[in-house]
Amino acid sequence: MAEGNRLLGVHVLGPGFGETIIIELPNGEFGVVDSFAARFTGPPALEYLRVNHPTLTKLKFVALTHPHADHCMGMSHYFDKFAVEEFWYFHSFALHTCMGFFKAMHAKKTEDAVEKALDLPSGSVWLDALKLRDAVDKQCTVHPRSLMATKTIELCGGNVTAKILTPNDTSIWRYNRILAETTEKLLDDGPKLDANWDPSGLPHNQASGSILFEYGQTRILLMADAEDDLWTDLTDEQGDVPIPKVNFIKGAHHGSENGYQNKIYNCAADKSTVLVLTPFNRHKYPLPTCDGIKRLLPHVREIYCTNSVEASKASGLAWMCTTTRPSLSLPPEWVADCRANPKLLSLLDNQQTAHPFQGGSIVVPRKWMHNCQKRPDLLQLLCPPLRNSKVTAHRPNLVDEFRVSMKFDDSGNVVDQYIGWGVGHLSGT
Repeated sequence: MAEGNRLLGVHVLGPGFGETIIIELPNGEFGVVDSFAARFTGPPALEYLRVNHPTLTKLKFVALTHPHADHCMGMSHYFDKFAVEEFWYFHSFALHTCMGFFKAMHAKKTEDAVEKALDLPSGSVWLDALKLRDAVDKQCTVHPRSLMATKTIELCGGNVTAKILTPNDTSIWRYNRILAETTEKLLDDGPKLDANWDPSGLPHNQASGSILFEYGQTRILLMADAEDDLWTDLTDEQGDVPIPKVNFIKGAHHGSENGYQNKIYNCAADKSTVLVLTPFNRHKYPLPTCDGIKRLLPHVREIYCTNSVEASKASGLAWMCTTTRPSLSLPPEWVADCRANPKLLSLLDNQQTAHPFQGGSIVVPRKWMHNCQKRPDLLQLLCPPLRNSKVTAHRPNLVDEFRVSMKFDDSGNVVDQYIGWGVGHLSGT
């Protein structure tokens, strides 16, 4: 095995409009699972890699689990920046059923539901998929691997394995049939587009590739956005215990009820398991939900959600931050404003104990907003409900504030961890 720290690391990034998981292998190599990016920007995870691993020039793998904008946007940037050895992709990405569907959506100028939620133009996923396909082909030496159940990929000379759990043959058949039928309905008679047909809510989560990484006795389960149908397909095929106990879970579908399956959590989780979720706050049904979290809590030791404010708003539960924000001096003019109007203290993060924020009771001064535009780091001075609601990519510290990182030895022990100051925590029940 090549040189490295002999630890298996998992880094989960999720400010609220997408998620990326970076896998740090024991031999010092890295892989990236899924990608998110706002309009006119690259993936924030690139900044994490640039700052923390400035000499990195190669990625062992890049994985695309399914074609929702909060998981796929900006993925071509990794191929532009790094030499990528392997591309792991959800099965239908290489088939006409998937690319044909998004081409028809683009031609009709119909937004996918997640495109719409993220305020992306219609056809964004299609155009980004074309960029990704071209970027993969441009490197020539990339080894493609489809994410299909029962497949095992060896890493680090076999010291680490990545076992693909979903989708299985049943799941793939169902998703491809839905894609094909929907594409047909996009067309009326012949090439004419049916203006009355709305395919924006197509269940692309049905394509989600979930992955189990194993390193000695350490197991890390990445559930992507796989929903109950896929987990039922898995247990129907492999029985009630298809997954061994795991140390770390990146939970399915942002903590929704339909990402939960009792049989899976009964076999995979126990009171030593840590579960991490990323919220999705742009849809009319924000995630995680209260019912989703209440189903998960009895199975695990604790749950982290990478944006505490959005987790609290979506679920109605009291997510607690466990890490102190880095110190930053208050601008003198803000100090003067607070002396003149003490109610402004309720807008500041370090004053929440004595002066708790009450939404709508006082407005952020326009001068403060102008200051934050000139110096985005000043956003850290504002209380979480102000700075962490509807986060965009145009701000510093994003990959540090909304990140959970854990590194394991091969015996399942957490050797090192990092919890961002914007991350929320709940203890298991």
